[in-house]
Amino acid sequence: MYVIFTDIDNTIIDDTYSASKVRKEIEIVKRKGIPLVFMSSKTRYEVEYYRQELGIEDPFSTENGSFIFIPEDYFTFKFPFDYRLNRYLVLKMGEDYRKLRKTFLEMRKNRNVNAIGFGDLSINEISEITGLPRKLAKLSKQREGDEPFITEDKGFVDMLKKMGFNVVKGGRFYHLMGNTDKGKAFKRIFELYKREYPDVISVAFGDADNDLQMLQSADISYLVTSPEEWKKRIRMLLKENIDVSQDL
Repeated sequence: MYVIFTDIDNTIIDDTYSASKVRKEIEIVKRKGIPLVFMSSKTRYEVEYYRQELGIEDPFSTENGSFIFIPEDYFTFKFPFDYRLNRYLVLKMGEDYRKLRKTFLEMRKNRNVNAIGFGDLSINEISEITGLPRKLAKLSKQREGDEPFITEDKGFVDMLKKMGFNVVKGGRFYHLMGNTDKGKAFKRIFELYKREYPDVISVAFGDADNDLQMLQSADISYLVTSPEEWKKRIRMLLKENIDVSQDL
């Protein structure tokens, strides 16, 4: 049995932020009963948007491994978690956004550096910079554990790392987080799957530096940069290991 861990940007969605190109492949994955775990730098609200659109009900991780959300009663056993939120059991892996934002502002002022964070931007500005539709830009603004920012001052990035924070590079932004990353979140989630299904095999898809720890930790990993590549790899994976000739 597989469990598929995947980033969202430049993997299942294209530069118009649509997942329409991979919808058929996702339906095949769902019909085969393969869990599809989103591992994203996006907020919980953004990931929930795509989960609802695609009919995904598996666990997911947000803001570069800052949080893990496990649907209640998803696993047959009990496990430690930090708190309940709506219908999720939540594992908090990083820091609160307010602490990250405060640190970002203080260090920017102390160093007198040119750096712009998400907290400095309006919804319209986020939409203009990223190309996100306004409704998605609004969801991206509702951050809980990761401050994306833009700067050309590498010394500023190094200083934040020396303070004990993790800073990773995504497609457009650096991301300031607590001491976590997608690799750590991946391991926590996969441990639960291994407990439920001892013979499970992990497959990971990512496109950027912030995916490297996850890709390095998975049994099978693919570095892809577009939905077309994601589709191709998924079809190859299923053809080689599962009889889905009637679907393909």
